[in-house]
Amino acid sequence: MTSKNKVELKRVNMNLPADLVQRVVKYGESKGLNTTSAYIVLLNQALDQKDTIDNLPLMMEFLKGEMIKNIEEKIKED
Repeated sequence: MTSKNKVELKRVNMNLPADLVQRVVKYGESKGLNTTSAYIVLLNQALDQKDTIDNLPLMMEFLKGEMIKNIEEKIKED
């Protein structure tokens, strides 16, 4: 099965702490992934989590506004 979305890959050469590399290898083995895929998954998860955390203030402001609207509507109903 061929993927319609081809992802451009770039080779990266870097030095990482051996214990961190071992953690990634163990993660990959536990998920049935090769080491490269394990790095890709973990990096994507970490960056997605960072984006979510960065957007929390905006999400909280939105929720606060929605809660205030709901409270105001309930007050009008009573």
